Amino acid sequence: MKMSSAENDDEGVRAALRTFETGWNRHDMDIMFQAFTPDAEWVNVVGMWWQGLADVKRAHRTYHATFFANTPFTIDEIHVRFVTQDAAVAVVRWNKGSFPRPDGQLSPAGRDMMSVFLVKQAGRWLITAGHNTTIDEAAAAFDPTN
Repeated sequence: MKMSSAENDDEGVRAALRTFETGWNRHDMDIMFQAFTPDAEWVNVVGMWWQGLADVKRAHRTYHATFFANTPFTIDEIHVRFVTQDAAVAVVRWNKGSFPRPDGQLSPAGRDMMSVFLVKQAGRWLITAGHNTTIDEAAAAFDPTN
């Protein structure tokens, strides 16, 4: 059975996110950033804003050579919303393993959530912006929408 255009687009977005996940787990930034546009931007979990693929890649490469060298990343859920035919927002819940923080303390394993903006260019879905947030499990219990 042939997939519809909408199914192809949904799978394309998910494929870009799986490329990110694969690159993270191999700690291979060349793989990880195959799914990004050259002008990509990223806001990390502590509010650092990296602009342009070179800076986004350099920052991740630095952290994967140090703090995240042995930290796994596993996607739990992906929710995709198409804004236009060539723009989508994905909200991604994922688990990360523990890692040593710059102060030497061990950050425990936990869950994060990313908001990722993707665009379709030359038939491929690519990440052009993202923001990562650590989920505060204690605070989540007080979410007024649940």
